[in-house]
Amino acid sequence: MRKAYLLILSFLFFACIEERDCNEKPNISGIDQQQLANDVQEIESYLESNNISYQTDASGVRLSTLEDGTGDVPDNCSIVVADYEGRVLGSSSKFDTGIGTQFTLSSNNLIAGWKFGLYNMRNNGEYRLYIPSGLAYGDDTVKNAADSVIIPPNSNLEFRIRLVGVGSN
Repeated sequence: MRKAYLLILSFLFFACIEERDCNEKPNISGIDQQQLANDVQEIESYLESNNISYQTDASGVRLSTLEDGTGDVPDNCSIVVADYEGRVLGSSSKFDTGIGTQFTLSSNNLIAGWKFGLYNMRNNGEYRLYIPSGLAYGDDTVKNAADSVIIPPNSNLEFRIRLVGVGSN
């Protein structure tokens, strides 16, 4: 009887473990396509007027390689460590910075634009990531601890990211 009980408990335990698809991309089906088109046009205009070469991701994210990486490419099951700084596109003021910051790509706390960008990066590389507003904070206003607006609604974002570690989750 005890063996049957342990067998049932083992089955229930393993049945509850969620299987993740490491190649799964964020679901962006609800994004406003007109806003995305406007954002992409603004980002590309900014890049071209500043003579910045870039790669295009189908999501709308644009990526500029500052230093090629030589290591692994993250997937949805990866934990990454990055040094980064974020700005509203065209602004010189940083709204966020991090050194040696760890992220889990499957986390819902990471904006979709970061995920799409990281899927195109290699470990030990440095990049600039240009994110349309709908893949960042959309029409939400982001404030700091002092209740000052740091990211206005529908803001396109620019991040400088050095990917310093890629591991499995």
